[in-house]
Amino acid sequence: MEDISQYARLDVTRRGVERGAAWASLVARALLAMPTMAAGLWKIFHLGPFVQTRMFFVVPLAGTMVPVWLRWLVGYPMPFVELVAGGMVLVGTQMRGALLAVAATLVASTLGTLAHEPLHDLPMQLVPRIALLLYLLATPDTGDRWSLDAWLERRGHVG
Repeated sequence: MEDISQYARLDVTRRGVERGAAWASLVARALLAMPTMAAGLWKIFHLGPFVQTRMFFVVPLAGTMVPVWLRWLVGYPMPFVELVAGGMVLVGTQMRGALLAVAATLVASTLGTLAHEPLHDLPMQLVPRIALLLYLLATPDTGDRWSLDAWLERRGHVG
């Protein structure tokens, strides 16, 4: 029988850790971006921006102190922000801005839910996305070697 222990060893060298960080960033980007983009696509093409704003912001928050104009201002562009920022996170470009845009949509969703139902448990789809977002915000961009920005930098297209 062949000895496979060489394949099962944990690579704790600097190169191995960097490889692990790159994989972690790639997986985290994909797991954060896909549901964010899917939400944006569904709200734009299935519901429509006007209907989704009324459905998720204007009507449910009617009995709260959030003014109607603010509900429209936040709700209407949200699916477009989700789609574009999610796509940017997926491919790994302009990560800081894209992650902050995704954070804004998550904060708005969370605040909207809590304004409507103050004692509501955070939906389980938000908690993993928040954890992935915090991970990506806390890790340096230099470790994400499979992002579009890193690829462009290796090719000399980005300063």
